[in-house]
Amino acid sequence: MENQLFFLRIKIGRGTNEEMPHPLIGAIVPAYAVATDHQSAAKLVAANLLSQGYELVAFEGNVIQLDPARWGEYVSHTWPEFTAHFPGESELGSLMEHGGHIYGPFAGFERA
Repeated sequence: MENQLFFLRIKIGRGTNEEMPHPLIGAIVPAYAVATDHQSAAKLVAANLLSQGYELVAFEGNVIQLDPARWGEYVSHTWPEFTAHFPGESELGSLMEHGGHIYGPFAGFERA
């Protein structure tokens, strides 16, 4: 099967992760995963966050498939103030070939 690009949002808790600034207790994480299907994409991102010590609280909303050919347009429209944070189209092409994930800016929160 061919890799696809998916967007998902995950609510995480601090867990054992020491990098999250105090007094934050969690964050909403926008994630982009390259996998063959939406379930594999969700597992990929969840496993990576868990490996960093975060607690997985919930998936927020639906997993959405994106068109990788429109990545630049998507980023400039959705994240205009963070375009430098995201890979360019050529870097995304490599990711599409090999699989992987990208995180958007974490939106931290202090109470549930």
